[in-house]
Amino acid sequence: MLTLIPELCVALAFTSILFAIHSFTRKTSNKTSLKILGVAFAVIATQSVILFIQLDNGSFWSGYVLRPVLAMTIGPLLYLYSRSITEPSFQIRNIYLTHAIPALVVAFEFLSENYIINIDVMIITSFAAYALATGRIAFKIDRSVDFPTKQKSEISIVLKVIASLLAISTFSDLIIYMDIEAGGTLEESGFLLAIISIDILTVGAAIILSLRRPSLFNWQYASVGTRETSFNSLAEEECKTLITAFERLIKSDNIHQREHASLGEIARQLGVPRRHLSLSINTVYGESYSKRMNRLRVAEAKKLMQANPEKTITQIMYDAGFRTKSRFNSEFKSFEGQTPSQYKKSQASKSAGR
Repeated sequence: MLTLIPELCVALAFTSILFAIHSFTRKTSNKTSLKILGVAFAVIATQSVILFIQLDNGSFWSGYVLRPVLAMTIGPLLYLYSRSITEPSFQIRNIYLTHAIPALVVAFEFLSENYIINIDVMIITSFAAYALATGRIAFKIDRSVDFPTKQKSEISIVLKVIASLLAISTFSDLIIYMDIEAGGTLEESGFLLAIISIDILTVGAAIILSLRRPSLFNWQYASVGTRETSFNSLAEEECKTLITAFERLIKSDNIHQREHASLGEIARQLGVPRRHLSLSINTVYGESYSKRMNRLRVAEAKKLMQANPEKTITQIMYDAGFRTKSRFNSEFKSFEGQTPSQYKKSQASKSAGR
């Protein structure tokens, strides 16, 4: 039975590369998440090929470097995918490169031949950490009000499957590691056979389901036109009412003067999903929620300067809802083309000239 491992490696590589190609070529408005998923499956395919070569030809030294390095990228990729499907404004940022540091450490360990850190333990820890992180995202979305109930349920299922696979990989790698430490070999590991089989079944099921496009994946594969139509319907029925309620809340409670008033907090007060409020603001004002709030704060600061010329810039800053001078100066200049101090001086000059 264990002699099936090389053949299963080929099968896993084949199914993973098929799904990677499918993810890269699919036309959808949610391109970022599918590209991340495509990279993750490309990594799994590469790992499987390397493992096959290692089992068939033990002298493949570079494989002993590449396989653990690639293993350290699977958790981060699946975690970033999980975030990309749950955060409406998700974008790839430079800070996310920090997730690659453990993989670089593993590569350095191999190339320098220092072996200060136990690489197997690092891989197991990585899988465990990202399983917990992804599970936490699934836990949060179950309690979120930012998605329609049906879509929230579908995304939650996908997240729980990802977290479960990472947890299974953690457990299997731990057993394989303990087995090898006790004198066993990779070729004889029953758990390696089990985990590869589970991966093949999971990837195969994902391919079949994605091609058939059941409701479970509608949110992932919705075309740009479909998503726009969906929101146009929202805009016609709810957008004006929602923005009217938003503006009423701003005027009555002066929420814009609280710097930490979050989109989620205001959405909860209005009793609507955060995503609906965000989309309504983008549609009506042509800018993001944070941009809109800062515009209101700058307008408030201008009023305060005109009405209370004796107040200092710092007092104006706090009263308008800003908490740091650098942020105040930056936002004020972006809207008015001059700093608060310059604006205040210009107002003083106008008053003196009257």
